[in-house]
Amino acid sequence: MTSAKTHKGSGGISRSLTVLLADADTAARHVLRRVLLREFKSTVVEADNGIRVLEELDSQDIDALVLDLKIPGLGGLEVLRDIRSSVRHRHLPVVIVTEKKDAETIKAAVELGVSDYVLKDQHQAVVVERMRRVFSSEQQIASSRSHAGRRTAMQAPSAFTLLVIDEDLDFRHFCSDVFRQKYEVVTIASAAQAMAMCLNQPPNAILVGSKTGTMSQESFARRIRQLDTMAETQLVAVMTKSRVEEARALGLFDWIAVRSFVPETFLLQFEQTLRPPGVLAKVAVAMPGFRSQAISAVEQVFGMMLGTEVNILETPPVVPKTGVSVQVPVTLSEQNADILVGASISEKTGLELAARMLQSPIDELPGDAATSALAEILNMVGGRVQHGLTANGLRAHIGLPVTGAPTDPVGDTVKMGFGFDSMSGEPQEFTLCISEREAVMAMDTAS
Repeated sequence: MTSAKTHKGSGGISRSLTVLLADADTAARHVLRRVLLREFKSTVVEADNGIRVLEELDSQDIDALVLDLKIPGLGGLEVLRDIRSSVRHRHLPVVIVTEKKDAETIKAAVELGVSDYVLKDQHQAVVVERMRRVFSSEQQIASSRSHAGRRTAMQAPSAFTLLVIDEDLDFRHFCSDVFRQKYEVVTIASAAQAMAMCLNQPPNAILVGSKTGTMSQESFARRIRQLDTMAETQLVAVMTKSRVEEARALGLFDWIAVRSFVPETFLLQFEQTLRPPGVLAKVAVAMPGFRSQAISAVEQVFGMMLGTEVNILETPPVVPKTGVSVQVPVTLSEQNADILVGASISEKTGLELAARMLQSPIDELPGDAATSALAEILNMVGGRVQHGLTANGLRAHIGLPVTGAPTDPVGDTVKMGFGFDSMSGEPQEFTLCISEREAVMAMDTAS
């Protein structure tokens, strides 16, 4: 068997990984080994017991582990606990292999941060897709680490870069003094020079004065608007009062500011205009595949804990007016901020979730079953989000669920809609929303 560390494999896999395949069943290992070799061109290392797994992890570089929970020697959960307590391997991607489910074992595995799961009776196409998602995500992370390091990715976008263009040196100094407490300010006299700078490193916002050298204010704005790489950059024209309407009529600027040398007056104009990137934007940079990992967490929890698959919806459903709401905070210590994973669901959908989780008829469920089921599901998803953050070098810990009335998400929010079938076969829908602490967020669910 040969190594293929730089081989470009199928399905978007750009770097072959060394995968440790741990299963006592020789036939099962043979099937999975063929999948890993054929689909991912992986280097495959095999182990038939838990002790051998730990020996292989200590003796060579392993990129991912495919682990049977019922492996002998040391059980799968014991192996997982040893891995998660190891400094070297605590963030190792682990795909567990299991038979139809033992709820307590699966819950424990999810809490230990497994990347995904494979049921032994699943169709091979499903197995391939689950592994492809895990391996693709791991390679994105590896690529990010190799270029910038795990800490730098979170720190780099922490500053909001404001570019000021104006020939007037005094005005540039004035802008630097006004904004430097809140933003990273770069000043330049020429729009042409600014254009070259933007092509290399787009700023978050640009203040364009009325005198910008050979390239006029309007010409610069038109060129910026033609660049896909500048689509998220906020463009603000700085004008005298007499020219505000003229600049507004061009339709090129996000906002028009009146030129002033009074700090309080000038700064006040921008308080509601410039939008520094929030925690979610920074997390998206620091944690490649953040959205796909959250989707994978939902699929894993529903597949393993509720025994059903979920379908990804193009349009998330609306928040119900009445029902159950739960939020689970994941705190980023160094950013002094929380990410909230939450749900607002109808009472009916909550009962359907509880019925699936407890394998019980709805009319036999306890009174708090809907809230308890939703809280347990969000704990699992929140745990996966927390594990993904720590795997990317961010100090994160999960808090206790908080219940409340259903509410619409406000502020920066990542929304993902899903559908699943109740035990009676009736379709249900829900939306996972991940937001910042200052935003009221919800994971809406409606039948």
